[in-house]
Amino acid sequence: MKIKQSILICFGISLILLMMSAGTAVAILTSPDKIVLTQENDTNTVGTEHTVTATVDDADGFIVGATVTFNVTSGPHIGVNGTDTTDANGNATFTYTGTAPGTDTIKATHIDPTYGECNDTIVKTWTAVHNIDSGKNFSTIQAAIDDSGTFDGHTIVVDKGIYTENVDVNKELTIISESGNPDDTHVQANNSSVHVFNVTADRVTISGFDIKGAIAPGKAGIYLDNSSNSTLTSNTVASHNDYGIYLKNSEYNNLTSNTVGDNYVYGIYLKDSDYNNLTSNTASNNYRGIELYSSSNNTLTNNTASNNVGSFGAGIYLEHSSNYNNLTSNTATGNDDYGI
Repeated sequence: MKIKQSILICFGISLILLMMSAGTAVAILTSPDKIVLTQENDTNTVGTEHTVTATVDDADGFIVGATVTFNVTSGPHIGVNGTDTTDANGNATFTYTGTAPGTDTIKATHIDPTYGECNDTIVKTWTAVHNIDSGKNFSTIQAAIDDSGTFDGHTIVVDKGIYTENVDVNKELTIISESGNPDDTHVQANNSSVHVFNVTADRVTISGFDIKGAIAPGKAGIYLDNSSNSTLTSNTVASHNDYGIYLKNSEYNNLTSNTVGDNYVYGIYLKDSDYNNLTSNTASNNYRGIELYSSSNNTLTNNTASNNVGSFGAGIYLEHSSNYNNLTSNTATGNDDYGI
């Protein structure tokens, strides 16, 4: 005699049912039911849909009509959930759209009032960072840089979204937002005591990002350290960095069309950095908009440095043996103490 029920019994051992029949004890052995999630360790691009399938069966075949609950239990989409009922093949499905990069854990569960919970979990990675040259996809900018298949000269494209990380750029790379719009591609410090972008390589391009969160003294949204021939363009480096853009011992770099405002100390700060070009940047609402310290032979053209406030606040400020710099068609208004 065998009792068949369309339920999930996820126990690791067989269930022994003792039944009485005509006064005789009859032992009935039932095999455990199970639930299995497929599409394990799958990878998709943010903005696309992902479907997982839960299959419920036992030794006698598929179980039809079982209710399965799906939950994203950790990751960027935590809290996303859904339910489905198994079909003739014992399958229930769950589909959701990735809106942020990272790795989700997805759990499928069936709860039977008699036998308890049966579940399985898988992980799902959403990528939004792409190495155009290697063809590889990543969930963080740092992972794309560190990858063994990423070499000098490669281009990394970052889809719109929020990236909470501190990025060390130690290869000659072009790192650009896919949209070109800093309003929809944000990089914010995971550790506020560290530069958001720390560039130690030459010939690096960073373009199209909103960069914030390096609030510790002397830390910057973008920091170039001994970097040459790099390009920073069309970035918004604002909202509570200590320094917006900071060049130290760096030369022959181009800073163009960046918006650098609402930083605690400097918008753009050059220290011991020569032969750089600053063109059409806006540096406002800092303590000092643009400062050159012991930096010579730089060219500043068509920059706007306004409403920088504080004791000795200034629009454009040159000090400590900053010689032979060329300033042309810059605007400095509404600053506390000095325009230029």
